[in-house]
Amino acid sequence: MSFLERWWSEANTTYRKYFKSLAEEGRLEISGGNWVMNDEATPYFWEAVENIIVGHQYVKETLNVIPTTSWSVDPFGHGLMMPYLMMLAGVDQMVIGRINTDIKNVLKQHHHLHFRWAQTWDSVKIIICFLVILEEAKECRNVRHYFSEQSGQTSDCANDQVRINIFDLLLVFRELFMLAVLQQLRWAPFVNVLPNLYYTVSSACGTDESICCQFDISKTSRSYCSERARVDNGQQIALYGERMAHQYRTLQTFYNSDTVLVAAGDDFLYSHSDDLEIVHRTYSALFKYINRNYARFNMKVQFGTVANYFNALKRSTKRGASVLDGDFFPYMDNAFSSAPFWTGFYNHRAYFKRFERIIQRELRLADLLSVTTREYPNNDLETARRNLALSIHHDAITGTSKRHVMDDYLLRLRSALYTILREQERLLNISDNTFTTMLVNVSVKTKGMYLPRRTLLFTDDIESYKIQIVNQKAFSTMELIKLNISSSFVTVTHDGELLTTQIVPLLNQVDLFEFLYNDGSMETNFDFYFNQVADSGGAYTMVAELPFQNIRNGNQLPAVVVQGPIYSSIWQQLSPQLAYRITVINSTDDSARSFQIDVFTNVSLMPGHTFFMNLNTSIRSGASFYTDVNGLHLIERKHDKRMKFEANIYPMITETMIEDDKLRCTILGAQSTGVTSKQGVLTLMIDREMHNDDGKGLGYYEASESHPSHLKYRIIFEAKVSQRKNFNRGEKMVYEKKESENDSLPINTSTLYHSQLVQQNLEELLYPAALFSSSNTNSTDIMSLLAGLPCLPDNIQLITARYIARKTVLISMRQLPYDCSVMAYCKGNDDLVQLDLKI
Repeated sequence: MSFLERWWSEANTTYRKYFKSLAEEGRLEISGGNWVMNDEATPYFWEAVENIIVGHQYVKETLNVIPTTSWSVDPFGHGLMMPYLMMLAGVDQMVIGRINTDIKNVLKQHHHLHFRWAQTWDSVKIIICFLVILEEAKECRNVRHYFSEQSGQTSDCANDQVRINIFDLLLVFRELFMLAVLQQLRWAPFVNVLPNLYYTVSSACGTDESICCQFDISKTSRSYCSERARVDNGQQIALYGERMAHQYRTLQTFYNSDTVLVAAGDDFLYSHSDDLEIVHRTYSALFKYINRNYARFNMKVQFGTVANYFNALKRSTKRGASVLDGDFFPYMDNAFSSAPFWTGFYNHRAYFKRFERIIQRELRLADLLSVTTREYPNNDLETARRNLALSIHHDAITGTSKRHVMDDYLLRLRSALYTILREQERLLNISDNTFTTMLVNVSVKTKGMYLPRRTLLFTDDIESYKIQIVNQKAFSTMELIKLNISSSFVTVTHDGELLTTQIVPLLNQVDLFEFLYNDGSMETNFDFYFNQVADSGGAYTMVAELPFQNIRNGNQLPAVVVQGPIYSSIWQQLSPQLAYRITVINSTDDSARSFQIDVFTNVSLMPGHTFFMNLNTSIRSGASFYTDVNGLHLIERKHDKRMKFEANIYPMITETMIEDDKLRCTILGAQSTGVTSKQGVLTLMIDREMHNDDGKGLGYYEASESHPSHLKYRIIFEAKVSQRKNFNRGEKMVYEKKESENDSLPINTSTLYHSQLVQQNLEELLYPAALFSSSNTNSTDIMSLLAGLPCLPDNIQLITARYIARKTVLISMRQLPYDCSVMAYCKGNDDLVQLDLKI
């Protein structure tokens, strides 16, 4: 909707009226309706929710329509988040495009490019698995034949005769079981997968691109073809009508239906004013010829919208209803290309991925302040919100746009940041000295993503500051609070009591000091190291040239160890490209149960390399590991030793985890990246610098320019419940599941959820305490503005609370189904509360 908004803002009244009437009549469809077609492998789900809300609200207010279908054909792989969120938004019919080519070929062979896409935690999982087994049995020999040809591996259907006998016995019940499944699948949209590699005219119309390119006839055509379709006389119409009908017929074999969707455009096709007229005139003549000869072609062809297509499917007598779950990562387009696996973008331009998460947390804080102070936000905040939504476009957050486009995205984010900060200050009605922790100041250059905190300068005129802390999470928390100060001779008090603090000199800034407050201790053992690999991929793909290389630097600085009453840490500069810090808080609180990792990268002088962080544990995890579904829950992955290293990398939006019967290890990230694992070792992409053209869209050197980044992680070890008798920390543990927590949630699913400890650490990482300061110690007390806000129950996550109209507040929350297989440590908000909302 971002481009529609630009066009609408410049269109005259006549064009607006005509456009709106077409939309209301259904002749022009708004499919999807999101602000942008977002990437699915990198955004946190909060950002995707905002993207949907911003887009759908604009469409409703501008055109008075509500989208019911989705067209998302360009993201580099598809995940489980979007079908779930789109169903919540009322969109239950989807078209997707880019899925692993080998998987697509299997689906095509078995006529399953139509399917219901189920969530792994859906309550009918057992029935779904049963039906999948029946489908496998039905096509067992064909499946075995395919895999034996493609990979040389034996089929899982080794005992064909037994399975076929079972299938024969139960075949009569299949339709009845399928009907029961479809009635219970609440979160499973109907999906149409485009059959070919691309959705351009030359690729989409059938199986022969040398024929399909003939129908790419617009002035902005980008295909190379020896001839183009013409309709100047009856002979030409008959010739090209025959070819079109034949190509359309080849597509029908891939679907279990008698209705086929064919795309008639691409990203840039209708950019010339004559394109639409040329396409419509030529295609209309060919359609008329095909339809007039129905007895010969046995098909009816017409223009239509995505909604028209799905409505036709509903009337179809052959509409199939296979059920699939899982996701489509990683994306592989062509197994025979030099760079087939699209896993490089998971971590490409890491600075951008980190920066947009910072904007997200500040926007969320501004929204909460707006609601709690009952102040309607300025219009500029909506512009900032739209710019943030723009940043999760599938060529933005992925880092796969040209350099000048990435610079524009970055400038928009920076502008959004300043707007949000000004709005926070306005809402709190405090002085211009107000600042928020970790935010860039006005002197920071446009390029360069280190985000230093403002420094509290003590002078003869300013001898004290008032620091106020805002917690935007829905639970009480104890966090490490850091301030930059210009003098080490300071004391800190709260309500007249002197607080324990720790003052640490900032490395490379000997005239500044870092100040911290907390208490406690923690200990554990693991191997933690960094390495790098030569990478001949590009912005989209990774092509690892193994083996890994140690990060060598003859001038490597010795480690700096800091110990104090608040925390202990190790800091080391490994090379000019990489430094890290490991911090452990000295506390008995939940905050001490994680290792805080800060990684500082500046890889611009190391083109053609990807850097990795490795955690080596004693966990016997085998080939299994888990990554998160955009922060919602976890999904199991398998390391396939037959595949290349880059083919085993999966998106890590916020979390990855390995476990065995005794121990679980989780790594949380404040920014998205890629991860893989085998037998107790987690390997995370940290940063990369690419100059190569991998043939996916960016030319040589367009993929480069990785700015310095400050990346944040947390490492958490948790004992499994089965080991509780052997686990002794001299403190009370909680093992029993509370009756009120998860009783309504499905059990026996393949989905894993966060533990309460991990969930709270994740929210602390994404939404750290915001700090506001003033040299006027008599300034407004923020707490008086936020007084009376209750903590939510410990299994309820506050997603957002914000105005969507002057007298309308949107509050979205999520029930958290905590994993009970690990020991629970967290102190919860046990009492349920009633929210009294007034405007």
